[in-house]
Amino acid sequence: MDAFEKANPDITVEHHSMRAADVRGKYLLEDAAGGQSADIRINSAMDLQRKLANDGHARMFRPTTANMGSWNNRAFAVAVEPIVIG
Repeated sequence: MDAFEKANPDITVEHHSMRAADVRGKYLLEDAAGGQSADIRINSAMDLQRKLANDGHARMFRPTTANMGSWNNRAFAVAVEPIVIG
């Protein structure tokens, strides 16, 4: 984040480490109050992010490069996590 802020001094970056359900809850409270909210939310609970997108809380975005996965061009995978089922 430091390198990004240095290269983009007009953009402020805030990082909040929160539980997945709290990320969604914080956004919904801010939205209901008509306040400013995050431009980007990264959340490990894709089901909660998908619900926000389906309920109209996400802007459409069409990437110009290949992406790993998206939900209706409103929620995007930014990482791939390995899983082992045994």
